[in-house]
Amino acid sequence: MKKILLLVVSILMVSVTFAQMPVPSYDVPVTGKALFVDKGNPVNLNGGQQLIAEKRDMNVSNDGGGNGPVGGSMIVYIARVDGSIVLGPYYVAPGQTITVPIDYNLWGVAVATSQTTPVSVWTDDNGN
Repeated sequence: MKKILLLVVSILMVSVTFAQMPVPSYDVPVTGKALFVDKGNPVNLNGGQQLIAEKRDMNVSNDGGGNGPVGGSMIVYIARVDGSIVLGPYYVAPGQTITVPIDYNLWGVAVATSQTTPVSVWTDDNGN
């Protein structure tokens, strides 16, 4: 289990410079493994960082139909890009969406699936 966590953390840390897909991404076909990385804090016109919600949600959706409950399932890890927190594994069946509370730091999502599955990843601040 420690090897898996180290692998996820190292992949997310390296992916900051060359992420495969940004967050948000919608209906991205994933076969095998994919990484989604937060785009970061928005910057305002004065050059400073915008105030953003202290708490927000990371949403990961398995948009595939799959072949039953196992066929299109995927395994999801959600981790801070700095590697200080790793959440998961979460098992997401076809048609399901998971919502995980996160903070304002940069986060990444690692997805693994054995079939081509459309995946959506986005954050929302729930009006905070």
